[in-house]
Amino acid sequence: MRRITRPFGSKINLTLAFLLMGILTVAGCGGDDDNPTNPGGGGGNQSAGVSATVNGQAWNAVAVQAINNSGIVGIGASEAGAFSSIGLGWQDTGASTYTFGMGTVANGTVIGSDGTTWQASAGMGSGSITVTALDATHAVGTFSFTAQRITGSAEPETITVTGGTFDVDF
Repeated sequence: MRRITRPFGSKINLTLAFLLMGILTVAGCGGDDDNPTNPGGGGGNQSAGVSATVNGQAWNAVAVQAINNSGIVGIGASEAGAFSSIGLGWQDTGASTYTFGMGTVANGTVIGSDGTTWQASAGMGSGSITVTALDATHAVGTFSFTAQRITGSAEPETITVTGGTFDVDF
């Protein structure tokens, strides 16, 4: 059994992780699939977009939810494939590059269709989020990360997310 230790800043990282899980849950709820202009349904963010390549497979969100609350930004996006949800979160300091690692408050999460979760954050995985535009109502940027499996038993142990882009409204 592998022991999980709390990295530096674990209280903030734990808050950020719970925030992302809540966003992913809302984004994954979907909505009315009969609406061709908003196939994922869900509330809000109809103009938002999130896409990436996950372990070499194209991934495009059909439902997106984003928040910017008290300096914490979270994006949750879902699709119907094997890697059903991607979550991003960071502590906002404006347009900048947020690198996952010790002493930082940024993370990336992937949830598989079976519930297996992979994460890159302080003390695990690697990667970054680059925010090119951010204001009270909108965020644009790119992301890439390598995440470690933290729950479940689905293979692989690590996954790679590359070429990620987001253009979201809050």
